[in-house]
Amino acid sequence: METAATTLAAVRARLPATSSNFWSDDDLIEAYNDALDELSEATEFYELNATVPRRKWHSLTDLSGILPEEVIRITAVWNMGSQRWMDPTTPRELDRMLGRGWEQNVDVSRFWFMRGLKWLGTYPRPGDDVSPVRVYFSAKHPHVSADGGLGYGLTAPSMLPPDFDSAIEEYSLYALISQHRESKKAMEHYQAYLEMERDLKQHVEGRITRDRIPHMGLRR
Repeated sequence: METAATTLAAVRARLPATSSNFWSDDDLIEAYNDALDELSEATEFYELNATVPRRKWHSLTDLSGILPEEVIRITAVWNMGSQRWMDPTTPRELDRMLGRGWEQNVDVSRFWFMRGLKWLGTYPRPGDDVSPVRVYFSAKHPHVSADGGLGYGLTAPSMLPPDFDSAIEEYSLYALISQHRESKKAMEHYQAYLEMERDLKQHVEGRITRDRIPHMGLRR
């Protein structure tokens, strides 16, 4: 798998020879990070998980400070007490199925839902069993810095599948050449990127085995 440094070197080598000095190394790193953001949001290839504690009698848990700000979407929840995947739902659906009093029910939690962007709900709400849940989520891939490090404190390795570094390369070239007002050339790189983005999205969807609700917890 290519590193950020090798991808950036490839981008530099492919820039128009007559204007390659127009862009600094910082410009290339910024374009690389923009490409990571774009690809992360479009395909959700970067997935992490976190253990989330719960409180007795409480159906809602504030995810602030537990998950990073770069979360795109909650994708699945595993009940560590019952050792089962929880089914996704919505408060509106629970209202429809169970009536307005469903939030008072206490039992082993079998469903999960989101209220707003930061509140994870479980139904039924926990009583004495306050075992934590493991929350799976897609996020923006950490940015690279000039020293090759990754941002926002996550130490997980890159989850960009092999052979998809070229998508980062093509988007970076598009972003940089656009600044130089070479629209036709920039769009050629963008079209190449879009084809790779589509392939990566299909690759990611092929590896998913958990239920996902596209509109829940969405940040974009």
